[in-house]
Amino acid sequence: MKTKRNKSISFVTICVFHFFLFSFVLLLLYMLTNYSINKRLENAFPSIDSLLEYQDDLMHDAYYQIPIHKYQDCDFIIYDEKGNDLYSTSKNIRNQLSSNDLMLIHGYDADRFYSLSIGFDQIEQKKRYYISFYQYGEDASLSLLDDCVLDENYQIIDGNLFSDRSYLTKQELNLIQGRFDSERDIEKYEYVSVNDEKRILVFISPHINENSYERVLNEANQLWLFAVPLIFLMIIVQSYFFSRRVKNSMKQLDESIVSYQSGNIVDADEKKMPLEFKRTLDKFSDLRDHLEEAKKQKDQLYKEKQQLIVDISHDLKTPLTVIQGYAKAFIDGKIDKKDTDKYMNAIMNKAQLATDLLNTLFEYVQMEHPGYQANLEEGDLGEFIKAFLAKKYSEIEDKEFVLNVEIEDKKIMTLFDKKLMTRLLDNLLSNALRYNPRGTAIDVSLTELEKEMILIVADDGVGIPQEIVHKVFEPFVTGSVARTSGSGSGLGLSIVKKIVELHHGHIELLSGNKTSYATEIRITLSK
Repeated sequence: MKTKRNKSISFVTICVFHFFLFSFVLLLLYMLTNYSINKRLENAFPSIDSLLEYQDDLMHDAYYQIPIHKYQDCDFIIYDEKGNDLYSTSKNIRNQLSSNDLMLIHGYDADRFYSLSIGFDQIEQKKRYYISFYQYGEDASLSLLDDCVLDENYQIIDGNLFSDRSYLTKQELNLIQGRFDSERDIEKYEYVSVNDEKRILVFISPHINENSYERVLNEANQLWLFAVPLIFLMIIVQSYFFSRRVKNSMKQLDESIVSYQSGNIVDADEKKMPLEFKRTLDKFSDLRDHLEEAKKQKDQLYKEKQQLIVDISHDLKTPLTVIQGYAKAFIDGKIDKKDTDKYMNAIMNKAQLATDLLNTLFEYVQMEHPGYQANLEEGDLGEFIKAFLAKKYSEIEDKEFVLNVEIEDKKIMTLFDKKLMTRLLDNLLSNALRYNPRGTAIDVSLTELEKEMILIVADDGVGIPQEIVHKVFEPFVTGSVARTSGSGSGLGLSIVKKIVELHHGHIELLSGNKTSYATEIRITLSK
């Protein structure tokens, strides 16, 4: 019996189509589920940064365009320079706040702030409220500007702070602590509109604590309870249609095999057989191995991204728990006045840790977007690097590192994004400072060639283990030995690599016998 040529779509084409369709739908489902979870978390615990995403609307006084409704239990008010309220999302909030309250509200990135602690007068056996007013200096030092003491009825009994007042209200004490009421926090942000008019944004948002965070996180993760059955259903449907297509495509091949097994001689012209027939017989084992490897890689990618979510959640929970604990200690009056600075600095450091972790993740995702582009401007790269290192010199010196700089004393002009280049240098320098012992020498050099420039950041520290050298620039490579930044997110050097690529350059890690240093990062940029 002769086998007729199958003029329908080829078997390989069917396999490829279903494989990519299945992979695409799985990835899309995973991304949509993660996106929904992230959006729920973002909208459940918004900060003033959430409103600053609409900076353009704020600058143009287009407050009504800001979708405050998507942030649950949040409100904001806009005041002008004279304290007149220009816009408010809630009449009740407007009635509860006045322009006189603005001075008591903590400012976003402000260098001055109030601190409230509660104590107990052992002599009079009465509660006391201690309010301090601090300021950060240019060298990040903290200095006390003034303070005062209030009795249990909020009467000012000592101190020059609020010298024009004899008492404070309970609401004013809440504002000093950054609390609008028992359920919500308050913060202000000062900016200038496009018409050069001063504006004050007051943002009111739900108070974050460990219980509320865990509750929202658990609710968000319940989305996986719907996603997993959907995946199984998709597998069943996909398997059904794929099976039908395969059977139809392999019908002639199957008939040939069955005929051959029954002893019939098939006089078939191979030129008229489907192209995949001989390949299927010869390469079946290889194809199976490739598919298994592809599945392992897909499963590994899925597990890595799932682990990233777990790590980010865990790393955020730790500093937030510390912040909550210290804040409660202040409220309960368990902190001695002499220890106020230490605990306030601890709160600030933990808040900065959480912010840096989220910023690193957001920055990596943002750079991975296909539409992201570097803002390339012509400038003197050599002078830019020198200025950056000058700002970092005190930090390097404090950690007892040795900095050697070799940059020619001439203009090295090229196109580069100043913000991204700062991030690149900061990541590389931070890695060297974080994972090497004191006394380590860090060498930074910039060499200009005819058509390119070579930037080298190297050190003689502990080096990088050879088993991870080949994947150190990959995302999600975590652990101290990986020498990545991002507080354990494993994205520090991945961001560096992406920045280099955005500058149309090339980056490589040299170690072992390939360099005289323990670790050498070599970046090649086109002129």
